[in-house]
Amino acid sequence: MPTSFVINNKYEILNKLGNGSFGSIYKAVNIHKSEFVAIKVERINSPFKMLKNESYVYNHLGTLSCIPAIKWFGHDEQNYYMVVQLLGPSLKDVLINNGAFSKHSSLTIAVHILSIIQYIHSKGFIHRDIKLDNFLFKNTSNFNMLYVIDFGLCTHIPRNKTPNKTTELIGSPLYASLNAHNKIELHMRDDIISLFYMTCHLELGTLPWLNDNQMNDIIEKKKNLNGLMNSIFYRTLLNCYAFEFNETPNYTLIKRRLLENSNVT
Repeated sequence: MPTSFVINNKYEILNKLGNGSFGSIYKAVNIHKSEFVAIKVERINSPFKMLKNESYVYNHLGTLSCIPAIKWFGHDEQNYYMVVQLLGPSLKDVLINNGAFSKHSSLTIAVHILSIIQYIHSKGFIHRDIKLDNFLFKNTSNFNMLYVIDFGLCTHIPRNKTPNKTTELIGSPLYASLNAHNKIELHMRDDIISLFYMTCHLELGTLPWLNDNQMNDIIEKKKNLNGLMNSIFYRTLLNCYAFEFNETPNYTLIKRRLLENSNVT
């Protein structure tokens, strides 16, 4: 998309920020307010139609400090556009630039993100794409506030008592639960399992399967994490896998276990 292109007679494209799972993301400015924003763009003829779903979720989640403000959603003849609050670097950006986080920082972030996940679940949704890329700081100088983004794969919490089969893995292979790898319908537990893998990545600076391309290799390494995690952390992860498909997680207990883990050397 060319720079100086103006959307909705208001938002001027400045530069491309990157590519999302199903479209592109640009930095733009509201020419009437001199306010910088981010714009997600998806082709009208895209087979995925993720952006409309994402705007729907944003509107239903409402205004909360961890949810970016959505400014506008619309389309022209070529594209759908969603204008949202411009944020700073992601957890992935900070990890790449600064290296592994301390145990305390990793688990403090994990507890905070678990509260965000709990809020999303309380609104009747599961995120299904919990990963480092999707948690952004407010700006480059404020590392105290995290926002969750990218609700393209988000869906209503299933109300069926037993899981259906899916046709493909949903989410990022790096952080997806074994249920996702096994093509089992995702539920609340799977968002939290992905958070555990994320937390390991933050603290270790890597994951055993980070550079693996074969799904079977990733699955086998995810099954053998006992030596990688201390016992409290590993038991808590296994407890999440033991949740029934439609069971509501005990968020308070999981937070307490994470904080207990932060005291283990």
